[in-house]
Amino acid sequence: MAKMEKWKYSCSTTGHSVDAETCCICLEEYADDDDVGKLDCGHEYHVACIKEWLVQKNSCPICKNTALAT
Repeated sequence: MAKMEKWKYSCSTTGHSVDAETCCICLEEYADDDDVGKLDCGHEYHVACIKEWLVQKNSCPICKNTALAT
């Protein structure tokens, strides 16, 4: 399985301080220094949440496209 793009979340660099972003898997808002990962389709999740999801299926929870190319 391909590697997912990962980074530490920082609300000061995203410009989304008014509209908090949330992980659609756990439904929690991203907090500073959270590990965030992006799938091939561009959707973002907490790394721990999406890794657990990908154990079950290699598809994006939002758009159902292939999560990570092999």
